[in-house]
Amino acid sequence: MSSFTLIRVRLKNVSAELLRQVVEQLCKDLGGTMTTTITNYYGNRSRVELGFTCPQFTRGVGFEIVNGQVQMKADFYQHYEFQQRLERQLTQTYTAQAHQQALRQAGFQVQQQKVGEKIVLRAFSW
Repeated sequence: MSSFTLIRVRLKNVSAELLRQVVEQLCKDLGGTMTTTITNYYGNRSRVELGFTCPQFTRGVGFEIVNGQVQMKADFYQHYEFQQRLERQLTQTYTAQAHQQALRQAGFQVQQQKVGEKIVLRAFSW
C-alpha cells in the first residue's frame, strides 16, 4: 500500500549540520536535486525541511532529526531496495563523516577513500 512512512535510521545524537552535509552529498552522488517537497505514489505532497529527489526515486525522500535520531520520510511503495540501499548509505556516510570530524579535532590528518561500497578512513599523526 502506498503512504508516507517514517523510518528511524540507526543513528543517535545526530548533528543537524553534519546530517545536512551528508544528505547533500548523497543527493549529489545519486544525481539528484535538493527539495523541500516530496510526493507519494498518488501525487499527494508533503513538506520536509531537508530532502531530495533523484532519477532512481522521483517521489523524493525527506530527513529530519527527532529526539536525536534521524528519520527518513517517503513513500517507498515498490522501491524497497532503494530504501534499504539509501539507509545503508546514509548510516555509513554519516558515521564516516562523524569519525573524520572527531579525528581531525584530535589532531589527526584524515584521508577518506571510497572502495566499492565501503568508505575507508586513514588517520595520520606527524
